[in-house]
Amino acid sequence: MAAHTDTYLLQICHVCSRKMSIYLTLALVFQVIHVHAIPEDPLMTYDQWYSAGTAAYTKEKWVSDCVRRCKKRVFEERPDGTASKEVEEAFESLKPYDYLQLCYYKIDNLEQAIATAYTFLLGNPEHEPMRRNIEYYRKMPGVKLDWFKDIELKTYQAYYLQALDHYKKDEWLMVLENMEKALQNYYKEHEQCAALCEEKYDHESFPEFYNAISDHYISVLKCKMNCPVKMGRVYGKPNKHYLADHFHYLQFAYYKVGNIEKAAQAVASFLLLKPDDDTQFRNKIYYLTQESISETHFTPRQDLMKFHLEQTQMSQLLRYAEKHYISADSEMEEKDYPEEVPPRNRGVNPEDLIKTYPVDPEGIKEYEGHGVKIIGDEVLLNGTERFAADGILTEDQCNTLIELAQKATIGDGYKSLNKPGTSPHTSHEIFAGLDVTKASELAQNADVDPEWVQLYLDVADKARDLARKYFVGDKPLYFDFTHLVCRTALEGGINREDLSHPIHGDNCLLLPDGTCKKERPAYVQRDYSALVYLNGDFEGGNFMFNYPNKTIQSEVKPKCGRIVSFNASNLHGVQPVIKGKRCAVALWFTLDSNYREAAHIIARSMLKSISKKPTGPKVISHTEL
Repeated sequence: MAAHTDTYLLQICHVCSRKMSIYLTLALVFQVIHVHAIPEDPLMTYDQWYSAGTAAYTKEKWVSDCVRRCKKRVFEERPDGTASKEVEEAFESLKPYDYLQLCYYKIDNLEQAIATAYTFLLGNPEHEPMRRNIEYYRKMPGVKLDWFKDIELKTYQAYYLQALDHYKKDEWLMVLENMEKALQNYYKEHEQCAALCEEKYDHESFPEFYNAISDHYISVLKCKMNCPVKMGRVYGKPNKHYLADHFHYLQFAYYKVGNIEKAAQAVASFLLLKPDDDTQFRNKIYYLTQESISETHFTPRQDLMKFHLEQTQMSQLLRYAEKHYISADSEMEEKDYPEEVPPRNRGVNPEDLIKTYPVDPEGIKEYEGHGVKIIGDEVLLNGTERFAADGILTEDQCNTLIELAQKATIGDGYKSLNKPGTSPHTSHEIFAGLDVTKASELAQNADVDPEWVQLYLDVADKARDLARKYFVGDKPLYFDFTHLVCRTALEGGINREDLSHPIHGDNCLLLPDGTCKKERPAYVQRDYSALVYLNGDFEGGNFMFNYPNKTIQSEVKPKCGRIVSFNASNLHGVQPVIKGKRCAVALWFTLDSNYREAAHIIARSMLKSISKKPTGPKVISHTEL
């Protein structure tokens, strides 16, 4: 190409240079050559090349060549100076891929256009134009599925994702093989990341010699401490517990293949990184019930202990520097660097816990938000389509609903009782219930605060939305019946052999052979059920899931704000309430809109007609979840 022409040539250089690591973890730089205004100058900075590349992009001067060895030819003598914050942020957000996908498209390199577009979208999932580009590419003839790949994917991430694929297929040995490889490569990648922090110190002033040394050392420490943060991004999404998650999957996979000692070691490794994690604490309790396991088996892995010690020492040094040292250029920015947290020495009261089983790491994270935390899933509760969670109500809200329940009618919700004043299920308890229609009528008659009834409706909505998200995703789930109920023990029932609620299914008839037949008069339209507990200050009354022979699969101890939800065909019952009063909001849901409970709509309409302004406590509504 003649030197006198104004032709721009955009060269995409795939480089992994130590001196360019701050940008070239992306493996991309822009280069413009043979331009009168920007000659090929070995002293040009990365910022200048980046700016030149973007300028060429805006003028629609597309690439006509790709040079893979540009680093040695062009960048070998370039100054080591760090890039501007703007350029750093552009690379961190994968902005170069946004430019490159159009460049590749313009030169008819469709495979690279798709790969760069896909990589950018993984890091920017809300970017609507790139979403449309991807859909466009998918519909083009000749496009191959493997062109949609993450250019940024590291080896350790690839093994991690392969392990998750095997996990979904219950291929436990392959889970272990790939997850172990993921860990090995994670440590290697971290060493490289830390080594690349040992760059030439670039200061803006001329500090004294000792200050310069101190500033440089601190900048290196900060860079190294940021490595786990940068490495914890998979498909563009940050995960601050990325390393710890490896050990959650490992403990479960080792449990599945029968290697309980390795499972216990994985639990200990996880707890080294997250010592206050209740899920792994419960796993530890479970493993300690095994004959071959003792406290001595809960020792973290050596490779992790070495890594954790290094991180802890660096964080301690940085905290000391923040407290006692002022940089030559400016005051150090205070950051909350991680510190070593000693494990809690907690005594365990089995009555306070769900009957324990090793916890499956999937399905937990999505629902831990808005004050609600999943504490039990299908594995923990030893069955299918069931979960338990805490935090759906506060203590004040529980007390408010219990006060509302004082207005409940004895036997309400059931047409027949064994005898006046007792439960339809046992003669040793009084049963009282309040549906949403009756509750709204009480508010309209000024017998209760309307906000109490609003709370009743809101917690029902919140419970339904949790069940919907857990079980059916985006499908609509409707109320079939909603009931605020209390069971009060009568005197003299200490030696009872009956149940507060016999073992049953909510949508089927339990036959003597243990099968549950879905036919009338059972409520066959019910698909899922939930119970939101309001208190735990009573004796007995544990909820239980059961096998067809009526033996116990697992138990849940009620407490304020705890919810248990399940497929309505799951066999379950309630152990006898020996002393005190047990209150809960009982809910049944259906996927069939023909059975939708109109009472909720009527109740909300009635509340709107009441002029009294809300004053009481409130939970997060279903629209805020």
